[in-house]
Amino acid sequence: MQKPGFWSLCGAYVVDFIIAQIGGAIAGGVLSFFVGLILGASGIITPANMSSVTVIFFLIGALAGLLVFIFYFAFCESRWGSSLGKKIFKISVVKNQ
Repeated sequence: MQKPGFWSLCGAYVVDFIIAQIGGAIAGGVLSFFVGLILGASGIITPANMSSVTVIFFLIGALAGLLVFIFYFAFCESRWGSSLGKKIFKISVVKNQ
């Protein structure tokens, strides 16, 4: 089995990074929307505390993005042996015997 080159790995990582970031942004946006809906309906969000609420939404989005990024690689590589970017560049993860 031949080792992949540096540029193949970089290309695969860029593809995976873009996919994971899009997924993370969607997950963070959806999660922030529902948290905002709940906090707004309960009266917790007011104009006076809007700056601290913005920080909370940023942290929720960042955490959701990080979790999607981690689970993307874990799921793809455990299920198929490679992520989508690695499949494009014909790279797979193998167990060293």
